Amino acid sequence: MKKIKLLFISYIASILLFSGDLFAATFQGKEDIPTTKSTSIILDFFSFDNFEKLFMAILVIIITFVSSKFFSNKIVHYIEKNATEESNREELTWVISRTVSVSVLIIGFSITLGILGIDMGIFMGGIWFGIWFTLKTFLTNFVAGIMMVTQGFYHNGDVISVDGQMGKIRKVNALFTAVEQFNGIVFYIPNITFIEEKVTNYHTNDKRRVEVDILVDYGTDIHKAKQTVQMVIDQFPNILQAPASDVIVDSLADNGILLRARYWTPVTDNYFHTKSNVTETLNLALKKQGISIAYPHLTVTHTNFEKTSS
Repeated sequence: MKKIKLLFISYIASILLFSGDLFAATFQGKEDIPTTKSTSIILDFFSFDNFEKLFMAILVIIITFVSSKFFSNKIVHYIEKNATEESNREELTWVISRTVSVSVLIIGFSITLGILGIDMGIFMGGIWFGIWFTLKTFLTNFVAGIMMVTQGFYHNGDVISVDGQMGKIRKVNALFTAVEQFNGIVFYIPNITFIEEKVTNYHTNDKRRVEVDILVDYGTDIHKAKQTVQMVIDQFPNILQAPASDVIVDSLADNGILLRARYWTPVTDNYFHTKSNVTETLNLALKKQGISIAYPHLTVTHTNFEKTSS
């Protein structure tokens, strides 16, 4: 936001110093303007005849900045007072307040050009090209941030995975989104990444399926093993009853029979904590039932060959 205001002030300063006949002479192809004539043009521009226009232009600039701040604060206050969805309030406030602030600056900028009698078509073309060239990265990330919030795909607190990294969204800013990993490290992702790249949001659905693999020996009673695993899953209150959990035989692996337990938990549940407790309880329950957990092993058979003499 500070960049936009600084750029805005720079353009207004340029208008006040080099507008009027000096711009007209330049656009008409008069490349070599004598120093005395240039000085005369500038002095004419700041003469008493143009003082009223100059005063009005400065007044519009002041009103523009004051109005931008005023309306932005009013909108923030209104949304904080009337928004019903707590999780989306902060993002909504940011998007609307920034949009209104920038819109007011653009309107004031256009009015100032009109007061100074500058050709809007020629001047605005150059201005917009300069803005886009200078702030291309800023604008793309700014618009991407607006799309993220207004489309409702991402909210503060959502657990996401992007480019091999997983974490929780802390805040969607103007240019970057702050994401905190589970080890406490915070990294920042440009907002355009959420539009152009593949991002997994684990909070889009209200529930999440979890899978736990158990490898048992080939001599194991499979029916008994499946019953034991199912009993363990059923004793956890935070595991959902619907969709129903199940235990399947996934494959006949090299070192044993691979069982896979599948269950659903609320997306708000602590995924890692619950999976750890289920795995630990499964290990104890299977040992209690005399069911061995398979592990990689190699069987070597030695054959004794008798040497024969010729």
